[in-house]
Amino acid sequence: MHEVEAHLVGCLTCRELVMALDDEAVACRAALRVEEVAPVAIREAPAARGLTRGVAPAVALAFELLLHEEEVVVPSGEVVEQTWVTSARTVVIEGTLRGDLIVFGDRVTISGTVDGDLLSVARKVEISGRVTGSTVSFGERVRISGEVGRNAYAAAEQTTLTESGTVGRDFVGAGEGVLISGAVGRDVMTFSSWLEVRGRIERDLEVRADRLEVMNDAEIGGDLLAIYLDDEEDFEIDSSAIIRGQKTIEQVDIESHHYMDRYSSRHFYVFFAISFAAAFLSGMAMFRIAPWMFDSEISTGTEFFRVLAYGFVAIIALPIGFVVLALTVIGIPIAVVGLFLFGTFAYFSKIVIGGIIGISIFGEPEESDWRGFGLPLVAGLGIVLVATDILYLGEVVGFVTLLTGLGIIADRLLVQFRL
Repeated sequence: MHEVEAHLVGCLTCRELVMALDDEAVACRAALRVEEVAPVAIREAPAARGLTRGVAPAVALAFELLLHEEEVVVPSGEVVEQTWVTSARTVVIEGTLRGDLIVFGDRVTISGTVDGDLLSVARKVEISGRVTGSTVSFGERVRISGEVGRNAYAAAEQTTLTESGTVGRDFVGAGEGVLISGAVGRDVMTFSSWLEVRGRIERDLEVRADRLEVMNDAEIGGDLLAIYLDDEEDFEIDSSAIIRGQKTIEQVDIESHHYMDRYSSRHFYVFFAISFAAAFLSGMAMFRIAPWMFDSEISTGTEFFRVLAYGFVAIIALPIGFVVLALTVIGIPIAVVGLFLFGTFAYFSKIVIGGIIGISIFGEPEESDWRGFGLPLVAGLGIVLVATDILYLGEVVGFVTLLTGLGIIADRLLVQFRL
C-alpha cells in the first residue's frame, strides 16, 4: 500500500485515473441514493471535538479536526438564504444558496447557484453551476465549467476552465498546470509549470511558466507577457492565434552566485546578529509576561503530531478567515487586527521553540526567575536560528519550526484560558 501511495505522489497520470474512478463512485452513490440517506440539514458547523489518537500524519490530524460530516447537500429546488460555513467530506450545492459559502472538504460540487462568494479548501472543486460573486479555491483539482460572475482565484495542482466555463472579471491561477478553454472577461495571470490557452481572454495575459501553448483557437484582446525560466522553445504560440495587443516574451533575470557567497558577506552576519538580539529580547519579555507559554513537553509522537496539526490548521484556516472578513466593510478592521496577531504569533513561534529547547538542555527556571531564563533562551535560539540558516535544509527546518511553534502557542492558549 505504501508503495502505491509513493507512486501516486509522483505520477500525475495515475492520480488522474484514481480521481476519475472516484468521480464515478460518487456518481453511482448519487444515482443509488435512497430515502433513508437524507440530505444533511443546513446548519452552522459545530466545533471540532478532540483529535485522532495515535501516531498519524499531522495533515491527517488537521483534516480530522476540520471534516466532521460525511455529506452536506442543498437539494435541487431548495433555496437557502444565509451565509454558510461548513466542513464535510462532500459538499454539494444542487439548489440555491443566497449568501457566501465557506467550506473545508474533500470534494466540493456546485451544480446549482451560489448567490455570493465561494471560498473552498478541498481536494477537488467542481463548479458546473453559477457563482455570482468571486471564487477562491485551494485544492488538488479545480474545474470551472459553469459561470463565475466576478473573479476566480485558484491554487491547485491542475486548474481547468472548460469551453463552457466563464469568468466575468479576472482569473488568477497557480500550481502545476492551468488550462483555459473558456472565456475570461478581463485579465489572466498565472504562475505554473505549464499553461495552455484555447479560449478567449478579453484583456491581458501575463504568464510565468516553464511551458506555454497558445493554440490556434485562442484569442487575447490585449497584451501577452510571457516570462520563462529555462528555454524559450518551450513557449509555443500558434500563428492562427489572435493577439490584439503587444506580444512580449522574456527570460527571468537570475544572477548566478555560488551557494557559499552568502556566508562570506558581512551583511549576513549583521542581519543574523540583529535578528538574534531582537528574538532574545522578545523572548525575555514573553517569559516575563507569560512564562506558561514555554511550559510544554512533547515526549511522545502523539503529542508532536497534535501540535503539528494545530499549527497546520492555524496556517490554513486563520489567514483564509481573515481574508474572507476583509471582503466586508465591517470585517476589515477585524481582519487587519487578526492578520497582525497572526504575524506576531508566527514571529514568536521560533522563539517559543528556542526557549523549550534551551529549557530541555539547562533545566526549567522558576517562573519568577526570569533572569535565569536568559542562558536557556540564548542556547535554544542559537540552535534554531543556525538550523534555519543552513542551505536547503533550513527552509524545511523553518517550516516545521513554524508549524510546531504555532501549534504549541495554540495549545498553551487553549489550556491557559480553557477554550
